[in-house]
Order: sequence, then C-alpha cells, then structure tokens
Amino acid sequence: MHHDIGFWAAPDVRGLGLTTEAVRLVADWAFDEGLDDVLWEGYVGNLGSAGVARRAGFTYTGTGPGLQPDRDRGHPACWKGRLGRDDDREPKPNWPTEGSSRHAM
Repeated sequence: MHHDIGFWAAPDVRGLGLTTEAVRLVADWAFDEGLDDVLWEGYVGNLGSAGVARRAGFTYTGTGPGLQPDRDRGHPACWKGRLGRDDDREPKPNWPTEGSSRHAM
C-alpha cells in the first residue's frame, strides 16, 4: 500500500507558501498516525507542484508512470517524490527545473 498526497491551489493564492505549509501539516499528521513515508507525484512539467513538494522537504525519486489513472484511464508520465518520517524538511537538490532533461520519461 502507498500513501500519497495531492494538492491544488487557486491562482490567486499561489506563491504565498500556503500550500507548502498545508503539505507539511498533512505530512506531520500522517507520521503521527504511524506512516513511515508519504509519496508525491505530479505530471511531468508541473513545476509549481514540484516546487511545493521540494520546499516541503520531499526528495525527488525520478520519473515514471503515474500510480493513479487519469481521466482516460492511462498512467501519464509523472515526477515522483518521497518524504520519510525521519527526513529533514529542508529543500533537497536535484529536482526538475524549467528546461531540464527530466521533462520526459
């Protein structure tokens, strides 16, 4: 079984740090409930979502098919990250950036 987190923010509140803080709080709750890790995935190219995961302390683990099917029941290419119970919450290096080679599988 996997434990993953998803999020979305309205355009007028993006960039304020609210989603990053919410992700941190949900991860804290998950760890308090006994989970060992929380997984994140976002469509390849979704730099905003990847930035939230990076700032919340997730480690980039690679690119692969999404675990959850999309509306067409396919599994599109996704960037993936993991946050472990004992991980520090500092932003980690090696996340995809605009124009990086990690935009494709």
